[in-house]
Amino acid sequence: MYQGVGPQLVQGEGWVRGKDQPRIPVHAGQNVYWEHGEWHETGSESGMTAIVVEGSAVEPERFMPKLVLDDIGF
Repeated sequence: MYQGVGPQLVQGEGWVRGKDQPRIPVHAGQNVYWEHGEWHETGSESGMTAIVVEGSAVEPERFMPKLVLDDIGF
């Protein structure tokens, strides 16, 4: 588990989870956004190549839709 030091955007194939949350599958082409200070973990069963963008200028709402975990059954 890692506490983000700034906003972070992750893209790759594997799984992600927040604090006290189950693992959620992430597929190629999907993005995950973590807020500053949010506890999270990213991984996979077979190795993961991911692109991570971290910094105060990350504005995911400009180019990706917001998904709420309840909306996808988690």
